[in-house]
Amino acid sequence: MSFFIPGLGSMYGSRPWKGLLVLAVYLTAWVLLFANWYSVWTVLAIPGSVVWGMWSGHSDAVRWNRQRGIES
Repeated sequence: MSFFIPGLGSMYGSRPWKGLLVLAVYLTAWVLLFANWYSVWTVLAIPGSVVWGMWSGHSDAVRWNRQRGIES
């Protein structure tokens, strides 16, 4: 899920604030990029937030499964 929309996996995995933070970083970086306020940090924040969102979504899903006795 987070591959398509950064943070969505965490939002679905019962961590909505964490998912919203990932999404906010991603969208803010795009807004800054289009507003010509880009820098190295802005350019790195876009793929960084995508990777962060995917990693976070996966770890939240594993945590959710372990709490319910499901091995994944």
